[in-house]
Amino acid sequence: MTVIPGGSRRTVNADLWSLLGSSIPETVGLWAGSGTGTIFGPIITGFQFNGKGTNNDTDPSLFTNDVLYDAVMNTSSILGPLIGHYRLREKSDSQTTGTTIATIERLTVNQWVSLSMTALFFLLAVLTVIVLLRYRKRMSVWHRDPATILGSMLFFRDNMDLSNNIMASQSRSLDNEWSSCEFTPLVLRTWTRVPISVLVLAIIGGLYYTLSVSKTQEGLASINADGYLHLLWTSVPALVMLCVTLYVGCCDFAYRGLATLSSLSLRPCSARFLDMSYLDMMGLRALYWSVRKCVWAVTLSQLLTFLCAFLTTLASVMFTVDPVPSFTNVQLRQTTWFGSRQMTLNNAGSFAATRDSLSSLVLRKGDGALTYPRNTYDDLVFPVLDGLQGTEVSPNISIQLSVPAAKLAPTCVQLPASTYNITFRNYTEEDKFFEVLMVESFDCPNGNRAKLLGIISMSSATNRLGRSYFSDILESPGNTYSINGLCKLGLNMSASDYIYSPFRFQTYVWGEFNKERNDLDHLSIWRCNYTWVETSTKVSLSMESDGIYILDPEKPPEPDLSTTKFWDPPFDVPHFDYQFINFQAGDAFPTVSLNDPLAGSMERQFTVLIEPYGQLPLSALGDASQESNVLDGLKHNLGFIGAQLANLENRFGVTENSRNRPPPANGLPLLEAIIVDRSRRRLVQNPTITYILMAVLGLVALCNIMAVLSAATRHLSGIPRLFDMEVKGLAPDGFHSMASMVNLLQGSNAPSYLLQSVHLLSKGDLYSRVDDLSFRMGWFQRTQGQTRHFTVGVLGDKEFVYLHGGKGIRDTI
Repeated sequence: MTVIPGGSRRTVNADLWSLLGSSIPETVGLWAGSGTGTIFGPIITGFQFNGKGTNNDTDPSLFTNDVLYDAVMNTSSILGPLIGHYRLREKSDSQTTGTTIATIERLTVNQWVSLSMTALFFLLAVLTVIVLLRYRKRMSVWHRDPATILGSMLFFRDNMDLSNNIMASQSRSLDNEWSSCEFTPLVLRTWTRVPISVLVLAIIGGLYYTLSVSKTQEGLASINADGYLHLLWTSVPALVMLCVTLYVGCCDFAYRGLATLSSLSLRPCSARFLDMSYLDMMGLRALYWSVRKCVWAVTLSQLLTFLCAFLTTLASVMFTVDPVPSFTNVQLRQTTWFGSRQMTLNNAGSFAATRDSLSSLVLRKGDGALTYPRNTYDDLVFPVLDGLQGTEVSPNISIQLSVPAAKLAPTCVQLPASTYNITFRNYTEEDKFFEVLMVESFDCPNGNRAKLLGIISMSSATNRLGRSYFSDILESPGNTYSINGLCKLGLNMSASDYIYSPFRFQTYVWGEFNKERNDLDHLSIWRCNYTWVETSTKVSLSMESDGIYILDPEKPPEPDLSTTKFWDPPFDVPHFDYQFINFQAGDAFPTVSLNDPLAGSMERQFTVLIEPYGQLPLSALGDASQESNVLDGLKHNLGFIGAQLANLENRFGVTENSRNRPPPANGLPLLEAIIVDRSRRRLVQNPTITYILMAVLGLVALCNIMAVLSAATRHLSGIPRLFDMEVKGLAPDGFHSMASMVNLLQGSNAPSYLLQSVHLLSKGDLYSRVDDLSFRMGWFQRTQGQTRHFTVGVLGDKEFVYLHGGKGIRDTI
């Protein structure tokens, strides 16, 4: 035996030939002694393992030392490891280390895109470090946020020198910059909003048009399998959406910067509100405070910004490269038909070899790795097709069609126990053994009466264990072979009606015997009539590794049972075993035995259903709730083997004659098929993502149009509009600068109301001490000197009286 390199050799005391003799079943040669002139043992077993059948056991060429030597060595090398595995393995607690190869799908990063992003991030990091190093000496601690109006008031009050220097540098009136400005942020101007609205509407129209083209033409463009050209199609929409997002973000920035000033111009505000800047807030906090302070323009702009934040991401996945199938109709020819084949003593060896080879498939029926022989699937057998010679052989091409599949279908009825005269008997040798005799009386075709006898043996351990499970296939009156002698029909063994038939009856019986009661605890009797039927089946053919088309293993055939009809013309049900034939033709069911002592007489068709060979426990034979499972397993296995036998033995060429009829005179009908080519890769637009983008862009366009209409009607009607903010003339350009804030706050009475050393107070203490103060922005007049100032002042001061808002400021919501 082969020894793994580096492995240790361990001597095993075992009689290999005795193990071989006990392991080789009858179906593959039976290792046994024989007389001169007949071959058994290694020679016949070697032939069977290599798929060769021999009908001449007296061939002199088989009786040579070389043939015997090769047969012994080949057989021992094949069966030795298996015998060692099942007969010599012992239980032992040991551990070992191994590896497994698992195939998983992983997300890969495009190299050039990754390098480009890395370079950009590195450049940003370098610029940030340069700024920090360049201005590190100009950094200082601010006790109040200078971006807020309250923070600016406190800072300029505590730094009067800076305020005076800024005032001295001004070349124009301090009040004129704020009170008479006509400035409107660029992104909020009407002549900006109108083209943006038109552009957004054009984008929506473009998305709708490309979507309709994608649907009607199965994609926008054909894409090569290699290269990155399709990335351009995904990048352009992302860039367009990025521009829309940036514009909405700029509008939101402008609204948030003017929100505090707008509120001051409309209504009295508290010190807490003056210490607030929407620009310094994160998005959700700005949304919260805008709702709480009823600054609806900021609320709307924040919501739009949140929605537009997803535009770029959605646009980048809106286009996908998908295989778009193309369909071509073709007609395929059936090059084979199913008929009956003659079985004689001369070809019995090949029939037996076929059944011996198929017997292993029954044991592998539940194996997920089982590959069905070509032109078969499970219990279906299909005709051989022709007409694909001009079709390109490619893994991207499949053929779909409906074919007439042959299927061995049973019609089953349950027989009552009264159908049989059931008696029990026992006999004693070295132990006490039990048997069940089942006798069925029936009427013969010629009018005679006859009886069919069945004897079922219980387990040898029945006397000790008290019960036994059993199964058998009894002879049926519907089978001519079974009743010929009993009814004295007079058919000789060579008569076609004696050996062949387009239907076969199988009478299944199983149950549980109870020794104490000397009766059956459970008995099931079913009689099934098997015949060939035709079922229209949808199949899909795909390319195999050797360049031919076979049944697609990932798309199993789908039979349409509503189309089932008897096969016309009918052909013989194949011989599965020795039931209906008078010479050796093999058995399609394997010779396996159950080691359970409760197992009595077990027919092969039942044995393969029971664990460890099948899925059912032995106790299922005595369980009435498992009756349908047992019957379904019997029917399915017989249909499965029938399909394999028909594929090998009942298939004829279109010019071949069968046992009892010539080929179809008018030939076989052509089959309509569709060739599906999935090699074409098209750029497809996703409808769901497109509709989401159109909805968000539609909302952006609607808000801009409403803003333009509101600005046009505000001056005419004077009626305020919800979600609208009057921004024209509200603040000058660059109003966030220190010089602009000095101009606004110079002359205000607010500093005199604010406490000294405010930086020592917490926000809560500061707000509580100035909570009674109300602030407005507009024109104030000092009582002494009658001078007027446009500033942010405290209301209720008799020395500094609020007059009204400035030019261009109206009370709007």
